[in-house]
Amino acid sequence: MKENLTRIDAYALECLKIQLCDVVHFVVASKPDCAKLSELIAKSGVGYVSESTLYRLFFQPEHHAPYKNTLDILAKFIGFKDSVSFLDDVHSKKETMAYMGVNPSTTKSSLLFHAIKHDATNTLKDFFESMEDCNESTKEIVGIAVYDSLKMMDKPEKFLKKFAADDFIREYFFEKAHDPKFRIKNYDESYQYYLAHVKKDRSIAELQSFIFGNCVLFRHLYLTKNLAQAIQIGSNLYQDEMNIDDLRNQLYTFPYVRYISYKLWYLQLCKTRKNKLTEYAEYLMARCHELKENLAHTEQRIMFHTIAEVFSYSNIPESFHTKLKALYASEFERIPNGIYAKHLKYSLPYFDENGLLHHRP
Repeated sequence: MKENLTRIDAYALECLKIQLCDVVHFVVASKPDCAKLSELIAKSGVGYVSESTLYRLFFQPEHHAPYKNTLDILAKFIGFKDSVSFLDDVHSKKETMAYMGVNPSTTKSSLLFHAIKHDATNTLKDFFESMEDCNESTKEIVGIAVYDSLKMMDKPEKFLKKFAADDFIREYFFEKAHDPKFRIKNYDESYQYYLAHVKKDRSIAELQSFIFGNCVLFRHLYLTKNLAQAIQIGSNLYQDEMNIDDLRNQLYTFPYVRYISYKLWYLQLCKTRKNKLTEYAEYLMARCHELKENLAHTEQRIMFHTIAEVFSYSNIPESFHTKLKALYASEFERIPNGIYAKHLKYSLPYFDENGLLHHRP
């Protein structure tokens, strides 16, 4: 007799999918992705879930309810004892959010959404200040709820201009919930507000904020071919000829790698000679070799992804693509088969450590 199907609501299912993507470090977006996820689950020793079952779970959930045994295996894979403990955790977090006025299932029914929409400035200031005592998971959920709310606003910059200096908004909206797809209206303008409160010479933390804010703007402008504005932002980053390698041990990996990588794009925009661009690409490869063994797994992926994106959208010889993939060949064993043989740009979605994209692909 077959095991009974398990009732799991849409929100809990979404949480399960997000956490599965977090564990494997890529967004499951295709059938080959499901095949690789099935393989990784089997290798972990917690049980077997077929590619077709995973495909139905991710892409046809309204037609196929999962069996309890399937949910138990998936829950174990993401670190829970079983599906019951996973669902208890989801419902507990959802109750906490509801108590705080955040509905993670429906943005427009959240008090947070209406407070932002109706410009309840003092209430919002008190709310964000109260977040200081919350755990990291709760803070990140609220940061994403702010993102979801602002994405639905016609003039989100009104809120962001007021709260650009707020510690919670800076860390959990601008930084940890940064959207590289720039799906919020006037998102680039909002980062100008963020940067207006930064003085890079004041501290290492301020320098990191300076690099972060300018880098996310520079990347967006370069990839969307707003090249005159990209050069202007690039000059903010590189005109001082800062010796960033001397600060490597004081900076987080993400701002450091972004800074050294995006300089290749800036040099290209400034019409730098081809041999100089090649020399700089060699420098980036040398940094990869030097730092690879000393970086944690997530930091290695950050370094690969950032440099791979720069190589993919620049004019350097494709021999550099091959060298970079070879250096990180073992990492390709964790992603769907066949990606290694394709153009470097096809690997980018599988190495992107941007947290928001696991929640909002």
